[in-house]
Amino acid sequence: PDTERSRARDKLRAYYRTTQPTASSSLRQQTIPVTSTAGERRTKRGDAAQDIDSAAFEPKRYLKKVLTEHGVAGLLRVDNELVSQVRQIDGDMKTMVYENYSRFISASETIARMTQDAGFMDAEMAKLSQRVNGISTKTAAVNAQFAQRREQIQRLGREH
Repeated sequence: PDTERSRARDKLRAYYRTTQPTASSSLRQQTIPVTSTAGERRTKRGDAAQDIDSAAFEPKRYLKKVLTEHGVAGLLRVDNELVSQVRQIDGDMKTMVYENYSRFISASETIARMTQDAGFMDAEMAKLSQRVNGISTKTAAVNAQFAQRREQIQRLGREH
């Protein structure tokens, strides 16, 4: 399953022309705070207003800081990184939807097979029940037919 998942993710990345973010990306080298792993989300000061993933994020303040510290080239790098991350997240979401849909279809097919097998087993059990009832009826008839002779044989066996 992991190889299928990574293969699907690779295909989606190829389709969207994205690459997996690495620790050596140009944005991280220049410490422009975009988004990354949980430990790297804050700027050096821990300012939530500069953390793009924070609820307290202030876009105008962030834009001003990036332009001041890194210029238009830095802003373009941030833009490219964000576009790349959006594509990756979009691809990951599509992969998860596909995987969950595949699991759902597989589970539905399994349930359908189980229902079909249960129906088959019910029919077989009904046949078996009829046959057992037939055997019981014949056994009762044979016992009734030989009951008198059995009693005679048992009496003879006790007498001798």
